[in-house]
Amino acid sequence: MGYAVVHMMKIKSGAVGGIQSHNNREHEPKTNPDVDMSRSEDNYDLISCDNYKRSIKEKLSNLVESSRAVRKDAVVVCNFIVTSDNETMNALGADRQREFFQDSVKWFSDRYGADRV
Repeated sequence: MGYAVVHMMKIKSGAVGGIQSHNNREHEPKTNPDVDMSRSEDNYDLISCDNYKRSIKEKLSNLVESSRAVRKDAVVVCNFIVTSDNETMNALGADRQREFFQDSVKWFSDRYGADRV
């Protein structure tokens, strides 16, 4: 029987560039030997973003109503990883896996607002 796994991590502004680099496989990871760079071509974006920092800055400027600056140590984004166990994901196949992830994006969009996903 399959199960869903959702992991959330709070990201401060100083770590945004590193998260983008990791997510987009912009360099060979030095600290995570589990990343198989030869499989990076299988990755795809359901919501594309070329520049995380710029996008977050734009969204914050639209959300923040105060004239005060956002604290340097403030959490600016929450990073969610949504997946399932290997047996379930392998049984789904590529098309149904994509549907699983699209449904996940829809769930987060409904819960938090599509403009915040």
